[in-house]
Amino acid sequence: MGGNVLRSRSNKKVCILGLDGVGLINLRIFAKSFALSGINKVLNKGLVCSTLSIPPYTPLTWVSIFAGVNPGKHGVYGFYKVNHFRACLATSCDVMYPRIFEMLSMFNRRSVVINVPLVYPVHGLVGLRNLVVVSDWASPRQFIYPKQYEERYREYLVEPPHKWSATTSVRSYVKSVEAFLEKRLDLYCELLEKEKFDSFIVVFSELDWLMHKIPDIVIGKQLNLAYKVISLIDGFVRRAYEICDLIALTSDHGFTISKLFLGVNSILAKNGLMAISYRLNPSKLLRLQEQGTTSSANDGKHVFGHLPSLAFHRLFMLAEKLVPQHLLSKLESNVSISMEMDPLRSRAFMLESGNWGVYVKNGYLDAVEKVFKNIRFIKKILRKEEVFWGPHVERAPDLILVPQNHVSFDPRIYARSTYTGYVGEHEPHAMIAFYGDDVLRFGDACSEVDVSIYDLVPTVLAYMGLPMPSDTDGRPLTDIFNVELSVAEEKANYVQKFKVLRKALSLRLS
Repeated sequence: MGGNVLRSRSNKKVCILGLDGVGLINLRIFAKSFALSGINKVLNKGLVCSTLSIPPYTPLTWVSIFAGVNPGKHGVYGFYKVNHFRACLATSCDVMYPRIFEMLSMFNRRSVVINVPLVYPVHGLVGLRNLVVVSDWASPRQFIYPKQYEERYREYLVEPPHKWSATTSVRSYVKSVEAFLEKRLDLYCELLEKEKFDSFIVVFSELDWLMHKIPDIVIGKQLNLAYKVISLIDGFVRRAYEICDLIALTSDHGFTISKLFLGVNSILAKNGLMAISYRLNPSKLLRLQEQGTTSSANDGKHVFGHLPSLAFHRLFMLAEKLVPQHLLSKLESNVSISMEMDPLRSRAFMLESGNWGVYVKNGYLDAVEKVFKNIRFIKKILRKEEVFWGPHVERAPDLILVPQNHVSFDPRIYARSTYTGYVGEHEPHAMIAFYGDDVLRFGDACSEVDVSIYDLVPTVLAYMGLPMPSDTDGRPLTDIFNVELSVAEEKANYVQKFKVLRKALSLRLS
């Protein structure tokens, strides 16, 4: 390590580039196959490490990366939150710990934040005076904050093509992803080159979508279908390190191919632990009636759509007892009812497969564990306190089912207990990398550095000369720099200030 001490870092710019779903193994496949001068510079000259992300789930892990703490401290376990067995969508207001851009704002440092999960609504964020925010793909609407930026850049707010499973043509889907990224990159570059900032944070989700849709990409096949997207991202990486002093390249998880699927809710239902409800679906009734009137012959298959709600309920309560589940699912597609998991009558259920979590009512943990204990496709069953720690552990799923390699969970009610398939899915090897003039050249020596996903925040704060959070789960990687960073001994209680600022904002809004 060099002898220079950097005490003032106020003029340094940091760019954090998130590659959603691209673990180190996945990234090396891309880098080996294509001439990626930007990404290869990071791989060959910076610090690049693989690290674990458990569970490997987008909203949970990105919040952990940008907050520097585990979900037990920030309170996010998925796209949904569950309270007393009632579920609703999680928002920025449910993030209970400040993220790096909010911490920087507390010191009047300015950030551009693009496609970071759970930034909607913006009034759930603190330090807005120092933020430019571009919504993520899961936001209820695409927006840019402040409002005048949205008016200026409205043409770039095209809808993200993230619904990869709803498309049939692979090539047309690839084209839509390419067109989306090309359009959005114009906005990203405009902000990178013209906006004043201390940190520039952008998450690219396009490769995650493509690997879900085209599993062969994961193992280095059909890479031509990912070439344009990875090349566009690589071009942005090159531009970023021309403007910024430190590049942090990171991912929330890696990708693998799942070949076997476990119907968790189906198994729970068969064991009397999960309840199903049936309800009349008026929109579906209208759609089925329209199909019936345009059909050349009425074969009677939509006749159930004319029965009243009570008749539906009685019919399917009887059918549930008499008809095999796979036939019920076919019947459901031809009548104007919807079958749903009934959380209030259930004793346990899986809401989101990605977080590997099962919510269990008091008194049923042992019973649920017993159901899954002897299923050989499950590697391990953990209680939430074994995985998470902090004041918000009570929000977590009660059990975490760790699958065997190449096994994924299917939470659909009428999924078979087990079935085979071939789908690109998440796996728990995330990535963290640093590159810049002040970073030592590590090459393949990253195994000598112990790195976790929580280290990004304290490392960036140390690089910018700002105090460490008092309760961070990470550590500043000061040894990776060729200059000595001056890390203040006194730590800051960011979360306390976060709570005060959020409460003040809430009072102002009310």
